Amino acid sequence: MEKKKITFIIPDLQNGGAERVLTILANHLVKYYDVQIIVFFKGSPFYRVNSKVKINYCTEDFVRNKTFFHSIYHHLILFKNVFCYSKKHRSDVIIGFMTTPNLFAIIISKLLRIPSIISERIHPKYSDISNLMFKLRIFLYPFSSLLIIQTKEILNYFSKFMRENSLLIIKNPISNELSVLKNKSISKELVILNIGRLDNQKNQDLLIKAFASINHEGWKLIIIGEGKNRGNYERLIKSLGLEDKILLLGKVDNVADYYNRASIFAFSSRYEGFPNALMEALYFELPCIATDCPSGPSELIINNFNGFLIPVGDQNRMEICLDKLINSKVLRDKFSINSSFQCNLLKEEIIINQWRSAIESLLNNPSKNDKVGN
Repeated sequence: MEKKKITFIIPDLQNGGAERVLTILANHLVKYYDVQIIVFFKGSPFYRVNSKVKINYCTEDFVRNKTFFHSIYHHLILFKNVFCYSKKHRSDVIIGFMTTPNLFAIIISKLLRIPSIISERIHPKYSDISNLMFKLRIFLYPFSSLLIIQTKEILNYFSKFMRENSLLIIKNPISNELSVLKNKSISKELVILNIGRLDNQKNQDLLIKAFASINHEGWKLIIIGEGKNRGNYERLIKSLGLEDKILLLGKVDNVADYYNRASIFAFSSRYEGFPNALMEALYFELPCIATDCPSGPSELIINNFNGFLIPVGDQNRMEICLDKLINSKVLRDKFSINSSFQCNLLKEEIIINQWRSAIESLLNNPSKNDKVGN
């Protein structure tokens, strides 16, 4: 029996939360479906992709649009390529990841008369998109067969203009490749860990300043990730005289080693879709401090049970909570014992089955696609 055909659409396959989740999905779903990934911009995938998964690239390089008309032209070229690949693949369902791929997926699904699944990977209120794209999202998203989001807060946002039965919460999975590397026998070091892009969203300057303001004798702050704010953070660290105490390691391949050895995980984001690094830290049983940002941390952390939740941008509260954890192994052990209870529900197999169930419901009920937008 011929396998049903699935097409994923995503801007790139570089290092990132959406890219990681899509790769996990594709690698598992290829056991059951004929899977292709259409990628806007060519580049070597950061995560391992199963050799049975087909990858098609629309263009060689990312080109920054200089004018509105150049942007329209560029998007039309992308759309044409995505449509051609989808039609050639004879896709039975099309799945978008992030706003522009979502819009393409909806339009192509109507042209090909197939169901579409779209997935927002960040809180839509904080999406870095143009006013036109914002309006297109409100207009077109109700025509999708299903919108998958990660948190109740994001569901509430979209429920204002979408039908309730077209919204589904599926959280991000903890990858098997990472989870098997958890090793509780490794000795802990006096390290506060942060993982994320070095940008305004992740807000690591708050963490750097908070660490500098407390008595951190014997401790180090390690930040893993790369981004446009690296230069600013390097200058800030130098001005504080903490080059030997605060380390910006960039991207690393052995992130599990740092989860296993760290004693505290500190999360300083202004906003998220669903915080993968915080989820992973909790799985590795790290005591955590997290900003209660939209959205995700409050669905992973119960304040004073498995971590601290603090107001977004509150450096003083970050300092207080860091100080409490640094000076109390008893508290660290308490949070550590309580930390992984949520994450057992986020193992790969569980999340994959939820996605597969959503896909099968559309494949087995094609009439649902005709009803959307009504």
